[in-house]
Amino acid sequence: PPPPPVLGGPPPLRVSLQTLDSLVPLFQAALDGCDQEGDAWNGRDLLVAARSVQAEVNGRLVDLLLKVYSHCLWGRVTFWEDMLLVGLAEAYARGAARRREQAPGVAVPEVTMTAFLRRYVSFMVALGIKPDQAKSCARRTLQKYSALLGRAADLYAELLTLSGSEPADAASGQADGAPSLTDASIPAAEVTPPSERPSVSEAETASSMP
Repeated sequence: PPPPPVLGGPPPLRVSLQTLDSLVPLFQAALDGCDQEGDAWNGRDLLVAARSVQAEVNGRLVDLLLKVYSHCLWGRVTFWEDMLLVGLAEAYARGAARRREQAPGVAVPEVTMTAFLRRYVSFMVALGIKPDQAKSCARRTLQKYSALLGRAADLYAELLTLSGSEPADAASGQADGAPSLTDASIPAAEVTPPSERPSVSEAETASSMP
């Protein structure tokens, strides 16, 4: 079958630093609500939006995610597990819609990748979780639901691992500290402080090396 298409994903939105700062309390309150309600669906949307909204500070781009970097929601393994299921449900729905649009006899991929699934591991890395631990969390979640997903669980595990090999796309600048993880599945010791994470330019340079 053909390789899975990558669907969706918002473009970056450049705003002033004043606008970025004014959005912080709104996002903090929204994330608080997601944490209290166990709302992975809206939490996912807030994560993607926070990664997309950017402002220039001293010649460097800083995104809104940096401003809410230490929120406790990012430290809950159950949130990442549920958010992966939300992403898979979206991919299944989009894949079904694409199959209905295909002409009879046209080969279709077994699974559909979305921009969110492609960046899933990188989102975790951007929030200070080590790549190996992020990939392990994704594989465990897929294995947990393998009876429901069938062969797609193995296919997605491979695709997510490959996508996690891309540059971490880590936020640049300074943050108050890495989120404290609240589940033993990903030890807090595996969280990388912002000062030790590469800037965007460093990650891009490393990715271009043979």
